[in-house]
Amino acid sequence: MESVRNFSVSLIKGFIDSLRGVTVLLYLDKEINERALSRSPHLDPDNTKSKQKQTKVKQESKVLTRVLQSCILNGFIFLLSILVFEYVLLPAVKYLVTVVFGHDQGVAHSVWAWMLPFLSMTFRMIWVLPLFLLSKLVNALWFQVPC
Repeated sequence: MESVRNFSVSLIKGFIDSLRGVTVLLYLDKEINERALSRSPHLDPDNTKSKQKQTKVKQESKVLTRVLQSCILNGFIFLLSILVFEYVLLPAVKYLVTVVFGHDQGVAHSVWAWMLPFLSMTFRMIWVLPLFLLSKLVNALWFQVPC
């Protein structure tokens, strides 16, 4: 019962932190837009090009856009790699095991029961963890580049 409570508390804290993070992102966008407006040359207030430029700068949401792009890119890469592993590679290996040990289904089942956790753990260590670290590096470099 204690572990369920700890899990629930952690889930709620994570949700609250996510909301705080989105609030910070929106605040950063607002601050960046205000700085861009204050730096932009103020020409004649009647000039329509100046007004269009100010509204364009005000409408851009650089930080939030980059975060969303990063989430979509990372989510797509991770989801695609996991789906390929689960629905292409594992069934292919299972089929190969049943072909090799086709004369005895009990042996094929035992070998597969041993191989499945081993393959899953190996996939997580050799593919997902390095991919996660690489995506952290790419995201850090991506956010350093001026918009």
